[in-house]
Amino acid sequence: MAILDQIRIALLTGTPPDLGHWSYLIIAILVFIEGPAVTLVAAAMAATGILRVDLVFVAAAIGNFLADSTWYGIGYMG
Repeated sequence: MAILDQIRIALLTGTPPDLGHWSYLIIAILVFIEGPAVTLVAAAMAATGILRVDLVFVAAAIGNFLADSTWYGIGYMG
């Protein structure tokens, strides 16, 4: 419940919650689903010092690779 409380406070105050390393997993999943928009937001957060640049790059690269591989596999199979 602590994470949900952090998210609620973040929405009320306008500051991003500190989710630790979970932030990068969330970025990878959202990049897999959406792609460029999430990458731009994550890059902006990294530029302001909220997130680490190297981990954002790795999370975005993994999300993009998995998304491209998935769509390729779907197209190849059928």
